[in-house]
Amino acid sequence: MENYKNSKTGQETARKYADILHMERPQSEESLRKHPRMTLQNRAKIFSPFAALRGYDEQLAEEKQRTERVTKRILTEEPKFVQKRKDTEK
Repeated sequence: MENYKNSKTGQETARKYADILHMERPQSEESLRKHPRMTLQNRAKIFSPFAALRGYDEQLAEEKQRTERVTKRILTEEPKFVQKRKDTEK
C-alpha cells in the first residue's frame, strides 16, 4: 500500500491546507471559555467500546455451551478398519 503522504491525493491535500497545517491550536482565554478542554475521564467515556449488536455475546455463549455438551467419540484404528471392511463387503 502506498504511503498516503507521498501519494498524489496526500500531496494535494497538504498543498490545499498548507497555510493551516502547521499552526498551533488556539489557546486564548476566549477560545478556552467557549470550548473548554474535556477531561480525560469524559474522553474515555466517548471512545469506550460499546455493544453494537445487542444479544450477540449471549448468543455466542449459548452456542458454545451447546457445542461443549456434545460428546466426541474418538475412533481407534480397529473400528476404522472394521468400518472399511464392512464397506468393501457390500
